[in-house]
Amino acid sequence: MSVQETVRRYLYSHYGHLIKAGDVKFDEDKGVYRAELLSSYPRIIRDDKSPENPVVRFLQLPRLGEVVVSPDLSIVSATPDDQCEMAVEDYLNLLKQRSERIMVQASSDRFATMYEVKHVLNPIIKIINNLVDSEENSPLIAWADIQAESEREKLTQYLNLLEGIEIIKQTEQGVAMGNLLVSFCLKAKNKLPEVQGMVLSHVIRKGYATLRSFHVITQIQPLIQVDNCYYWQAIEAEKNLSMRKSKMYDRFVTYYDAISPVTFKSMLQELIEAGALHQDGPYCFADDELLGRMIELKGSQFDSVSITA
Repeated sequence: MSVQETVRRYLYSHYGHLIKAGDVKFDEDKGVYRAELLSSYPRIIRDDKSPENPVVRFLQLPRLGEVVVSPDLSIVSATPDDQCEMAVEDYLNLLKQRSERIMVQASSDRFATMYEVKHVLNPIIKIINNLVDSEENSPLIAWADIQAESEREKLTQYLNLLEGIEIIKQTEQGVAMGNLLVSFCLKAKNKLPEVQGMVLSHVIRKGYATLRSFHVITQIQPLIQVDNCYYWQAIEAEKNLSMRKSKMYDRFVTYYDAISPVTFKSMLQELIEAGALHQDGPYCFADDELLGRMIELKGSQFDSVSITA
């Protein structure tokens, strides 16, 4: 019996049908054979209006563990099956996080209109209000005025973020408009609400990772998670799906945590009102423009976790 056959039999009896072995390689230093454990993990995605025609995607999950075989074909060691299951869960969590990132980037203009987002990002609105709604030819926020702020450390964090994405620039005298803010003002003809929306959308799209490090995103994370209960499936299927709201609620509990139905329905309605999702009776479906952007981003952000049909 070959090493490959030994590994195959061991996998069948100890791991089930989802775990497979890669090519067996001989470790000359240890004098043993090693086989990497991997999985072609199936994802079955259904449109709730036509569940009889599912979309099947296989997630190629490498490096789940290994089986080590001696030259006499005895099993030296093997990764426990519960550790393999944990590795699969880790990969699925990475995919879920990637879907969130893609969805937020593509939907930034819709999120920018939502009350909760404006509330959380109020320090940015405060900065923009002082620079745009001004009678000065060259509006400036003096450093002395920034130092007088009760939450100046938080404001300084946002100033650094806005400078990094060219919304503002910091000078010796204070804070002035950056090139991008000047461009937004020209495009919006200095209409403050429109400029605010452009800036918030840009911040969400370009500064998402930084906002996560501020722990700001945690305050609006439930909205992102509710939206992702729909779009994770649609991004993987690469098609507009009709999904029952009740199924989205079930997915939220499975993907994230317990949530009251009242809170879930309220946040879902806010997303619908913002145009992040659309509804048809008991079903939700994607905004075609947003989903198209997400599929493009999925292609450009392809990482070590691959999804193939």
